[in-house]
Amino acid sequence: MCAAESLSTLKFANRAKNIRNAARVNEDVDQRTLLRKYERELRRLRAELQQRQRELVDKRHLLEVCLLDHTPAQACQLATALKCLSYLAYGSQSQA
Repeated sequence: MCAAESLSTLKFANRAKNIRNAARVNEDVDQRTLLRKYERELRRLRAELQQRQRELVDKRHLLEVCLLDHTPAQACQLATALKCLSYLAYGSQSQA
């Protein structure tokens, strides 16, 4: 046996020794449990959507207030930003 093969074998043994497995038992999920899981996920996503819409409405209101305090050119830029926010918040049917 040559030294290179011995060294390679020792390196492999060291790597194999450091492998950690995390065994888990497979779960048989019944339909009720799965339904509850999806309902929780829907509630979480709806709450996140409401929060994002509130943040966008707050930003939109802030831009509307800012429009009153700026020159026409600045107001035009702010209005464009406002339209973008409206599109993000409400989709393409926005009438901002």
